[in-house]
Amino acid sequence: MKTRGKNQKIIPRILQHTLFWGIAIVLFSQLFRTSAYVNTVDYIYAALFHATLAVAVYANFGLLLPYLFDKKRYIPYALGIIVLTLAGTGLNWAFFEFVTDLLGFYFISYFEWTEIAGFFVLYLGLGTLLKFSKAQFRLGKLEKEVAEREQRHTENLLNALKSQLNPHFLFNSLNGIYSLVITDPEKAPDVIVKLSDVLRYVLYDSDCEKVSLADELRQSENYLDLQSMRADCRRAEISFEKHGDPKGFDVAPLIFLPLLENAFKHGIKGDVSDAFLRIRLERQDETLYFSIENNKGKTDGAVNRQYGGIGLENLRKRLDMLYGDAYAMEISDADTFTVRLRLPNLTEYELTMPDR
Repeated sequence: MKTRGKNQKIIPRILQHTLFWGIAIVLFSQLFRTSAYVNTVDYIYAALFHATLAVAVYANFGLLLPYLFDKKRYIPYALGIIVLTLAGTGLNWAFFEFVTDLLGFYFISYFEWTEIAGFFVLYLGLGTLLKFSKAQFRLGKLEKEVAEREQRHTENLLNALKSQLNPHFLFNSLNGIYSLVITDPEKAPDVIVKLSDVLRYVLYDSDCEKVSLADELRQSENYLDLQSMRADCRRAEISFEKHGDPKGFDVAPLIFLPLLENAFKHGIKGDVSDAFLRIRLERQDETLYFSIENNKGKTDGAVNRQYGGIGLENLRKRLDMLYGDAYAMEISDADTFTVRLRLPNLTEYELTMPDR
């Protein structure tokens, strides 16, 4: 398998080089023919002339260019080209002087050595440019492949984080509906409709890179209504202050729901006396400030780290991938549990994720 793959790379390269030298020989035969028509001897001498050029070109490919690419030292490389040009010119003269027949028949006899050296400089320069172009093309292709691979990895990671959120959210919501069916069954249909709306948002609308702040707020309020109908939430103090117009402001989807979920799971429950949940949202120009504060239960130390911590950590990872350094998230876990979030307007700010 390795030999086959290696041959698949070498054969096209040999064909490319053969095509290049073949075209060069034909052009030289046309330019320096000895009569009105190109004769066989013209092709022979053109091929012999290019044989000495090929020695210099492949010495450049095999010795000088690898040194240049590795060391990035241009002056030694330029000196090497000069030496290679002089050596190639001398080899060319010796070849036609002592090896080939019909001395004086071909243009080599009446060209000055400086003109012959010019051909070597031309071919060496052309070969170097082709190598640089090929290296640049490979680099661009590699960078594109890396970017595509990183994009796929980011999308897969985001989907994995969302898939962790969806069952967690559904589990808590179904618990709330179960409590409501027992305590107030007449309200259950309306609650199920709201749950369906929230689940549609979580499962489908969250595939978008950004959503309107109004949509995110509406689903957050639906979630608050769902959870507020639980028996242990009816005694809690729940407030949601909103300041500023949400119109024209976009956010990444599923930003607020994990924070609300965490607050209800660990702040508003049976073992919390005088439970409260205070939410505040304020828009200042193209910046959004969101804070959520709740008191904690007696067993929140280990439980919050085990369950709530997962949701918050997933949220932070998503924010890192979507907003980069443009957001801020602060968590305070003293007497109360508080999360403060600052987000830019995605209408003006491009997501750091690569375009899909």
